[in-house]
Amino acid sequence: PRQIALPRGPLRSLTLRRLSPADGPARYLALLAQLSVAPEMKPHVFEAQLRRVSNSDLLAVLVAAPAGGGEIVACGTLIAERRVLRPSDGWCQHQPLTAHIEDV
Repeated sequence: PRQIALPRGPLRSLTLRRLSPADGPARYLALLAQLSVAPEMKPHVFEAQLRRVSNSDLLAVLVAAPAGGGEIVACGTLIAERRVLRPSDGWCQHQPLTAHIEDV
């Protein structure tokens, strides 16, 4: 799905979706700056970087924003990696992907 409504609690008014060029570098980097040093980025560089990571099926930069629209209030990166399947790992034979959540 393009966006996911969060079902319960105080977060239910938020929607989880992919980061888009319309979010702009200033809003996104302001959130990241709460965790670490976030460099300034010109809009065209931000859009080029976003296009590059958006072409990956194994990486998604996600943001949470009010369901009716508005400023993004949270962000995170979902990274999926393909695991090497080994016959001795019975649990792994049916789950070839492992996901990591970063930059929350």
